[in-house]
Amino acid sequence: MSGLPAPASHARRVIGEPVPTPAPETRRLYANDWARFTAWCRAVGVDPLPATPDTLAAFLLAVAPGLSRGALGRHRAAVVATHRERRQPIPVLDDAALAAVRAASRPAAPFRRAAGLEGDRLAAMAEQCARDLAGLRDRALLLLAARLSEPPVSPEAEVDAAPGHRATRRHRVPRIRLLELDAEHIRFTADGMQLHLRSRVDTPAPDQAVDVARTTTACPVRALEDWLRASDTWFGPVFRKVDQWGNVEHGRLGPDAWPRIVGRYSVKLGRRPGVRATNAVSETSARAGPLPSHEAG
Repeated sequence: MSGLPAPASHARRVIGEPVPTPAPETRRLYANDWARFTAWCRAVGVDPLPATPDTLAAFLLAVAPGLSRGALGRHRAAVVATHRERRQPIPVLDDAALAAVRAASRPAAPFRRAAGLEGDRLAAMAEQCARDLAGLRDRALLLLAARLSEPPVSPEAEVDAAPGHRATRRHRVPRIRLLELDAEHIRFTADGMQLHLRSRVDTPAPDQAVDVARTTTACPVRALEDWLRASDTWFGPVFRKVDQWGNVEHGRLGPDAWPRIVGRYSVKLGRRPGVRATNAVSETSARAGPLPSHEAG
């Protein structure tokens, strides 16, 4: 193609290899990326399937200036995954083409912890939640995130436990792992509750048992009990989607729900976060605007 480097790329056919099954959220992102690729192919008059390595390289160079390297790599992975699923020759880029694509992508912004998104700020957001189903869910998620975002302390350190309840150790837990929580992995006790956070298949993080104590104010245990009772959730995903009519769906919130929830309640507090939310899953989801009042996924 004119104006583009001519990488000495090649394609290989994958026949008989097992086809991996991405997670549902990954499949959703791949579908969006594949749709963008096919739209670009139609605009320039080339075939998207099977795509040649030069076609893939040209597409990535065209969209690279507006994407981070991570997002660009996901676009490439989406095209490869679609070819593999449909048993088509996979367009493989050589080192020269990959270097050209990386050079054209937008450098990743340095990670900065969002000011005010820890502890008191998240608890303040929880106070803005309505008493409908979506509000009860968001309140439970925000208060739980507020508690588990606090710095770890020694088991002997004092925490804000309710009278008559023992103090428990605090842990830092990525928000994505809260969204992956299932009801079967919660054990309520007189002192509070224990969360058994499952390890994710794409990370080396081990399973983690986290104790959460009851408190006299802004209690995440009570908030979670209220949400589970109101939504009649006793198995499967804990933090589920709620449609615009107030119906609780079986599907869990997607990983983009956290930055959207934070964005919505930050607006209610009068200030939108100025930097990427802590532990947000992706730059794209963090840029997404607030959802309507009953949605977050």
